[in-house]
Amino acid sequence: MGNSTFKLSKNYLFLLLFIFSFFNFSTTYSQASTPCDAVRWDGKGSDSWNPDGTIQASGDEGIVGCGSAAATQSNIGPNSTYDSSMFQLVPDGTCNSPNTGLPVTVTPPNEGQDIIWIQYDVRAFAGSFDYQIVSNDNIGWILFSAGGTPEQPSPGAVPSNCSHGMDHVACGDGFNNTFATGPTPVFSETTNLYLAIWDQDAGSSLSVNFKARFGCGDSDVVFCGLEENQTTTQCNADGTYTVTTSVDGANGNYVVNDNTGQATIVVVNPDPLLLTNLGATNPILSGTVSVTYPLGVNYNFVISENGDANAPDPINSSECVVTINGSALNAVVPTFAAVAAICEGEALADLLTTSLNGIAGTWSPALDNTTTTEYTFTPAEGECANEAKLTIVVNQKPDSDITEISLCTGQSYLWPINGVTYYTDNGSIMVTIKGENCNADKVLKLTVPIMLTCNIKQDKLATNHQTADGAATVNPM
Repeated sequence: MGNSTFKLSKNYLFLLLFIFSFFNFSTTYSQASTPCDAVRWDGKGSDSWNPDGTIQASGDEGIVGCGSAAATQSNIGPNSTYDSSMFQLVPDGTCNSPNTGLPVTVTPPNEGQDIIWIQYDVRAFAGSFDYQIVSNDNIGWILFSAGGTPEQPSPGAVPSNCSHGMDHVACGDGFNNTFATGPTPVFSETTNLYLAIWDQDAGSSLSVNFKARFGCGDSDVVFCGLEENQTTTQCNADGTYTVTTSVDGANGNYVVNDNTGQATIVVVNPDPLLLTNLGATNPILSGTVSVTYPLGVNYNFVISENGDANAPDPINSSECVVTINGSALNAVVPTFAAVAAICEGEALADLLTTSLNGIAGTWSPALDNTTTTEYTFTPAEGECANEAKLTIVVNQKPDSDITEISLCTGQSYLWPINGVTYYTDNGSIMVTIKGENCNADKVLKLTVPIMLTCNIKQDKLATNHQTADGAATVNPM
């Protein structure tokens, strides 16, 4: 990769030792070795945190920058001595050579041996980065990530999570003009990294240069990353429900496979679900997957990098897999209180548009207080519920029970139905008593005939001058 290695000749090293001895210089550092003893990497060309949590490019304050230009801090010396009772530097699992990628045996440090601790950060959504340790010594090293909440430390400071426990990331031996590329532990979060370095030969002149680059996942060696962000379920109006999962990821062409064999629709956005990295011109780091199932069928599907050699073929394709599964949505039957029967023509109160068990919707047809009708409740879009039916009985009212009386002016009538006497002084009367509980109305029709005054003219006399049929004309006056 064309990177220089920091070297000192024996004569120059002897001269430096002589000068330090002559002036009685001494190096002081912690007598116990923990991640909190780390120095904040101030690699020239690295990025830095702004007070608001955003990133300033080329601020020289410990965030691995994007691109191929490696930020470097030179001549880093020990800042603590090893004390296994305080923090153990023991490789966890297999260590690999940065030069060959093959497993190597790394000898842990001795008690009291000089240790270099370096702390630096990789931004959220990077996914991976490159790093290199340059030294003349036979170094061993272990890279840790902070187990606590990720932090954006102040310039020159080490995050407070240095004391919250560490997760082993990688370990190895010396770099031979090569860079190691590694994924970040949590794709969507800032990663606070702590690097411990020592001389496997237990020498006394440990010194290193530390370089890092491609802090936006834009390395020549591509690592994918994929994380589930949020999963929601939504009922549909056709007896199905849709599971929508948002994902964050990088450097992969992601595909969806249903494990149930009952998914009816699969939609990805963008399509194809091709995620790039922060270093891309127009980075795409998130997407959504929507899978539709019949109600009652548990959902189970896998989102994975498809290993397509053309786009972009990450080396850890098999690790970029997310399984999404959960319980099915089932249709709820909306429940409503029964509506008492009414009599034809009585008022009907509006039906509730939210069921007793919380389902919103609408009713059809419109209320009708003249005839028995079955009404249908249709759940609102997104409600996981079936239709409901409600019948309102409208009882037909019997024909009115009519009492008809004819009286002359000045007469009266006592109606037994209500015990009231009605008089005819003012002419005809009609009284109605409404029947309750759908009983017939009681109606009194009291009629006073119209008295006519008229002239009668005999048009033809009987010939015998006796009472007999004849003809006459009656004209009202």
